[in-house]
Amino acid sequence: MNAGLHAEIAVAVEAVIGQMHQAVTTLQQALTDERRALDAGSADALDEATSFKQSLLRRLESLDVERKQLGRAGNIDTALHPGWPSIVEGLARCKDMNQINGGIVNQRLRHVRKALSLLTGRPETSELYGPGGYARGASRPGMLAQA
Repeated sequence: MNAGLHAEIAVAVEAVIGQMHQAVTTLQQALTDERRALDAGSADALDEATSFKQSLLRRLESLDVERKQLGRAGNIDTALHPGWPSIVEGLARCKDMNQINGGIVNQRLRHVRKALSLLTGRPETSELYGPGGYARGASRPGMLAQA
């Protein structure tokens, strides 16, 4: 490979690493926003934060594919780039934040299921929807109250 092409690939790797670093920083903020939405109980804010988080994850996956392709094309070990460790550390923090947020969602889901089982008189189940994607019918075995 000629030196000019190698230099161009090295510049492209530098740009991709920079974009990845920015995306990881933005992802951390999106996860913080997601947590705020969970704490506030705001479904709209949670939906917005979750959608943005998903778009950032897709962007990071795309940038990582590009990073690896550039590394192969230029015979460059991109994991040795000075900025790579901070990306890995940032992604580890994002993973931890996401697990905490997921735990909060799961806990609230358990509370909702418990409340539904009390209201319907049916045992708690994790299957709120049938195989066709439709809500399972809630048959009431008896009266909940009498006026």
